[in-house]
Amino acid sequence: MSCRVADLSLRSALCAALVLLTACTGFGPPKADLPRDFLVLDRHEPSTFEATTADGARFLVRDFVDRDEGTLAFWSAALHDDLVEHRGYEPVGDAASVRDSAGREGTVRTYRTRYEGVEHGYLTGLWVIETSGQHWIRVAEFTAPTEEFEAHVATVRAALATLQP
Repeated sequence: MSCRVADLSLRSALCAALVLLTACTGFGPPKADLPRDFLVLDRHEPSTFEATTADGARFLVRDFVDRDEGTLAFWSAALHDDLVEHRGYEPVGDAASVRDSAGREGTVRTYRTRYEGVEHGYLTGLWVIETSGQHWIRVAEFTAPTEEFEAHVATVRAALATLQP
């Protein structure tokens, strides 16, 4: 058997295993419905969803395996503490509850920060997703300079409810 055929067979087997794993857990790559002014970027990373606007607003969703199986309350507090105590973000209001398209409860918070001398808005959404065998942490982030942030934040908050799977 040539190396090319062996590589193809191995890739096919890995793809089939990934499809089977996703089907068994009911969990796959993140997606969201965003307004037309967002361009969804194709980065070919199965655990990431990324979009941007022409005016520099960025929306990113990433999934991480949580082998320690922390709760939503734990990870929400840990993220908030890291942003405020270690990175200098300023909270804007309190945490609020948010649900994704599957009805899973998460938390959403808004912050202000300065990046390269420019004030930015920063929104985080966080979910802990339990699948058979492990937990996943899903983090949604939206950031932009303040004016652009304010122009898009309401539609991004609405898009959080469309996050799937």
